[in-house]
Amino acid sequence: MAAPRSFVMLETRQLAEHQPKLGEFGYAGDDHVVPFEVGPLDVRGRTVQLGPMLDAILSRHDYPEPVARLLAEACVLTVLLGTSLKFEGKFILQTRTDGPVDMLVADFSTPHALRAYARFDGDRLEALTSAGEISQQTLLGSGVLALTIDQGAHTQRYQGIVQLDGETLEEAARTYFRQSEQIPTDLRLSVAKLLTPGIGGAREQWRAGGILAQFLPQSP
Repeated sequence: MAAPRSFVMLETRQLAEHQPKLGEFGYAGDDHVVPFEVGPLDVRGRTVQLGPMLDAILSRHDYPEPVARLLAEACVLTVLLGTSLKFEGKFILQTRTDGPVDMLVADFSTPHALRAYARFDGDRLEALTSAGEISQQTLLGSGVLALTIDQGAHTQRYQGIVQLDGETLEEAARTYFRQSEQIPTDLRLSVAKLLTPGIGGAREQWRAGGILAQFLPQSP
């Protein structure tokens, strides 16, 4: 049975006056979002790098690794989209599918709060693992991905729904942008474990990142 939701804080940071060189470390930092704009190319977007915050969500409840990776991607996608809100409110990502991981929920509350939850069937997950058929497509199965903007009491929610039928979360997000905003948009999500030294020996820590880029509305 899946554990209850976890709640952690996420800081956001704007671009600094100092312009780093490619490959320079210590600029964005863990658990930060950095917006960017490339004027000559008419491109804007944001990047996110999640470290201790993500590790706290996934490790505290000891999700099986395939479930943890899936929930980590949902967290990155939620932060990428939620930090674009220009008002106080929530951005909520939720899946409802017929696969072993039948529900993912991640919600971002402005200005910097994130929580996430995964529900899964342990027996079906074990069967997939034994058969060597673990992938996002087999974990999720068929269903829907709902992306909701909630501005609070006395306002109407906006919700976009995308079919999930063999797509990854990344692919479904691209479909959402094609159908709703009609602004050329691309994104990439990545999740991995990092082995770090510590007292009593090395330990694995979850890390994830993502980038979203869009052509500006006035672009041809």
